[in-house]
Amino acid sequence: MDKEKKVFKVLNGELPSSTPGVQPKVRGGSYPSARIPEDVRKEIDPDWGVQILLEEHPEYDGKVFVIKMTSKWGPTEPIFFLPSDLYDSKGQKKIIKELVNKGRFIPDEIQALVEYVDCLKVTGPGVITIDDGSYKQYILETSDSVEGEIVDKVYKLIVDYVVDNISVFPTRKSNGFRKEDCHGAFLDDTVSMRKYGGLTVAIIETRMQEIVGIRNTKKLNAVLKELANRGVFHPGESESRKKVTLAERIVVNVYIFSIDQSLLPKEVIKGV
Repeated sequence: MDKEKKVFKVLNGELPSSTPGVQPKVRGGSYPSARIPEDVRKEIDPDWGVQILLEEHPEYDGKVFVIKMTSKWGPTEPIFFLPSDLYDSKGQKKIIKELVNKGRFIPDEIQALVEYVDCLKVTGPGVITIDDGSYKQYILETSDSVEGEIVDKVYKLIVDYVVDNISVFPTRKSNGFRKEDCHGAFLDDTVSMRKYGGLTVAIIETRMQEIVGIRNTKKLNAVLKELANRGVFHPGESESRKKVTLAERIVVNVYIFSIDQSLLPKEVIKGV
């Protein structure tokens, strides 16, 4: 076969080049490829698609290498990490845990992964994959920095959920909260009204992530911190949640938010 017509298959379907996404030919008609030892490939390739990205990261100035791993055994979310995480004991444990939970991975294979990633890095720009948007979404969900628009959106989601599901938020005075049926309660008792400066709603911890759509605890806490700064969220002394009595002899971990009484049905605010 004419050398000019040869096609060389490389990792993840990406052909090497001087810039991501472009694959110019080089002298001799061949392309540089990720020279990954066969024994290393055998441990990783059957179960994972491994890509190397060059993207901005909130902890660094400019772009850095980011590794993206996608399981070949099911529709789980991809895993992202920095190469340096492989050399940090805490970071390595986190990577192993995610790989085991999101695909097929044996902890003893971690050294093979270290070699695999190193081979990708030294190959050059040609094997760099352009982000399809999933990495940027991952950073948005996991970073502890939050924008005002996100905070506004989260608070609106909370208020809308309470208003639309008013039947599962009884008042504290009614003593109607039941763990098996309710999602929280309005703290309309005199002590709570004085303590928080008005009407508040307590949402049980198991419902919060479902309501706001933020699965990452670090991100959720960052949003709650900003809401606390605005005076509409009332955190506990050592953590975001508080233990509160929602009905007689029923104490629950909850998130407490101030809520505008004008948004609520008259029967809820009657007597408040």
